[in-house]
Amino acid sequence: DADAQAAILGNAEVSLPLGTYEAEYAHNDSWNFVGNPYPTYYNIQHLSLTMPVYVWDYEYRKYRVYSPIDDEMVLSPNEAFFVQKPKGGDVLTFPLSGRCTSNEVSNGYAKARTGGDRRLIDLRLTVGESYDDARLVLNASASEQYEMGRDAAKMFSLVETVPQFYTLINDVPCAINERPEGNGAVALGMRMGEGGTATLSLQRGGGDA
Repeated sequence: DADAQAAILGNAEVSLPLGTYEAEYAHNDSWNFVGNPYPTYYNIQHLSLTMPVYVWDYEYRKYRVYSPIDDEMVLSPNEAFFVQKPKGGDVLTFPLSGRCTSNEVSNGYAKARTGGDRRLIDLRLTVGESYDDARLVLNASASEQYEMGRDAAKMFSLVETVPQFYTLINDVPCAINERPEGNGAVALGMRMGEGGTATLSLQRGGGDA
């Protein structure tokens, strides 16, 4: 309608409702399929909520997961994505400050999650020309259980030849696993749909990771 069009093209921020869809397990709970409501590029670091964003990568035929806190990522105009609705997060707001004219991240804007020293460890599994990433975040304020506002369950590609890489939270495959250090051991998993040499590399983390 005219009001919706004015909100998208005008100078008013847009908020999208998030539905609650209860499930037995947290990693299956309250998935929402939404999208960038603007006909412009949008920097996810400006989103009102901090849960991970799942975007389909057409080139590599798999989902990529981005954190509004930790990643520089720009949505294309009207680009769709999946998110989980965290408790108390009934609306996802897209402030006008996130709109941009290209997919280049240039403003250095970032959120800060309070509580605990957060340490990111980004790992990559490479097989031939394909690769997949998994992230471990060590945070004393996080839980060892799956948290919708922090963790990201793994969405597997339907193309079996695409390599898949993940960590595990109580047998749940995850693309992002934010947890306290615990006993210092984290289970890794992978799926290789075809033969070849697999290489595991550290993309971010360094130190004694």
